[in-house]
Amino acid sequence: HGHVIEVKGKTDPAARVMVNGQEVPLIRPDGRFSFFTRPLPNGESVITITAQNAKGGVRTQQKKVVVE
Repeated sequence: HGHVIEVKGKTDPAARVMVNGQEVPLIRPDGRFSFFTRPLPNGESVITITAQNAKGGVRTQQKKVVVE
């Protein structure tokens, strides 16, 4: 989507998910979610996805993307 990246995933339906510090507002009942980042600058960027489940467990993933 140009300078905007769509992040899709699946998590525990009761989890909270953050993408680059922004909370994903909607997690479907089956745990699927979709989120669009803010526009990214040209070049390499890192997208950080953090999920926290209802028990307090946290998992973080980072993905590098290149915008041309």
